[in-house]
Amino acid sequence: MKNKFLIKWILLTIAFLSVGYITGYIAGMLTGSLFGLTVADDGSHFTQTVVYCVFGSVVITSICLTQLSILQRYNIKISKWWILSGIAGIIISEVIAGVVLWQMEINRSDIGIFQRGPQLPEALIFSFSGLLIGVFQWLVIRKQFNNSVYWIPANVLGWGLGHLMMFHLLAFFLGALVLGILTGLFFYWIVKSNKLIIN
Repeated sequence: MKNKFLIKWILLTIAFLSVGYITGYIAGMLTGSLFGLTVADDGSHFTQTVVYCVFGSVVITSICLTQLSILQRYNIKISKWWILSGIAGIIISEVIAGVVLWQMEINRSDIGIFQRGPQLPEALIFSFSGLLIGVFQWLVIRKQFNNSVYWIPANVLGWGLGHLMMFHLLAFFLGALVLGILTGLFFYWIVKSNKLIIN
């Protein structure tokens, strides 16, 4: 049933986005320590980019594994390239964002998540990440599903709007909810438009 699929998708998105953020933060801190960084030290634009690439890769891996697990539960099999394409989208977008911020002489930590107020700069970066994730993952499923191109705007909106709201801990869960709703609805629609059964 639609409701059961969406509820599972949304709840697991919130749960494993949270897990991804915690483990990604730890992985990012450990990566930063390899460059001699401490919590109080932001480092160079290069080290910030590397840390965010590691952080983002852990987060997107957690989400992609969750999505594959849910879809397999409903006998919908997708290539493992789904995960690698998501990671590629994050890394490429973070490298580009890092170069842009370096040229603009903006410190990533000054615009990062959990700053006060709506996270517009960070939301723009994650919208771009969502665009690349959506495009790369669409390349994985485009021959498998009709109308799969709509997975691209689902990710742009989901990641962008979700991160726009992440200005404190409670808002994080609201952002994760938005991501889960948008990606869940779009994938459900894609699957139904291909006349696949979701029980």
